[in-house]
Amino acid sequence: RHEHDLLAERTRDLELVLLRNDFVLGAEYCAALPNSTGASAALAVTGSRSVASTDLVLTGTGCPTGRFAVMAAGRQQALVTPAGASGQLCIGADLTLVLGSGGPVRTDASGGFRARIDSRALPTPGGDVAATVGETWSFQGWVRDVATLPTSNFTSAVEVQFVQ
Repeated sequence: RHEHDLLAERTRDLELVLLRNDFVLGAEYCAALPNSTGASAALAVTGSRSVASTDLVLTGTGCPTGRFAVMAAGRQQALVTPAGASGQLCIGADLTLVLGSGGPVRTDASGGFRARIDSRALPTPGGDVAATVGETWSFQGWVRDVATLPTSNFTSAVEVQFVQ
């Protein structure tokens, strides 16, 4: 192979890595406990951290299939095991459930789900608010898990700091 072919290949590889990393947002701060599948469910955030954005997407993986899930959101972090849950809730006292435009989502055949979040209308106990520049919000999936008792579990939790 020629030197310019190797350089082009390395450039394509670097572009793929940059492209992959460019859209993954936030930082996981609370790992999930195993659910009835034996796996721990994970949450990833993609889209835009802009306060003007409506395309923040929460993607869950490793969940039981065909189960309902809701997204929890808040500006405080905690570590609590709610009654009726076999996992840890990692969002604090200002926790609110994000039902989005379609209400709860259902996990697909691979145990995944996607939920779109509007950063201009994030839920709080006092009503919806817009994210502000520099503000950090935490997100976590709360998934029905009826194959075990208790009857629900959680994904990992991710925090996202919003920008202009």
